[in-house]
Amino acid sequence: MQPNIDPGSVVTATNLMEFFRDALRGVLADQRVTVEEQTELYVRFARRLVDVDYHIAMGGRAYDTLARSLEHSRRRAPARVFAELAAKFQPLVDALSEIGDTAYVYTQRDILRLYEIWLKTGSMRARHLLRRLGVEAAPVAMRTH
Repeated sequence: MQPNIDPGSVVTATNLMEFFRDALRGVLADQRVTVEEQTELYVRFARRLVDVDYHIAMGGRAYDTLARSLEHSRRRAPARVFAELAAKFQPLVDALSEIGDTAYVYTQRDILRLYEIWLKTGSMRARHLLRRLGVEAAPVAMRTH
């Protein structure tokens, strides 16, 4: 179980990997969720393996599949909810991310990453955040080698 940490406080850690592992385990325990070790490793390293556009596409498709599977059942109300989640997944991800970004201080690397996210996903949140940080996002032609 993770201790309550004041959002304005500084947390020291000697090993970032161990800190994230312990934080993930604490949150999962608080939510009473157990996962296999391989699943935990995937969650911890998924950001390195796949990019945000993959996660957004996967989430949208998962909700769409769930909605379609319930269309002709007695559970039509949840099907409508899942269909809306599928159709509006990107803006909902943006909304939740914006809540998390309220106190974040962006580095140059973060700004470049935001630009990459905007290029790949068309995220309006990323574009507005770039503007707020003084960057006017402009599309570029991507070349493949």
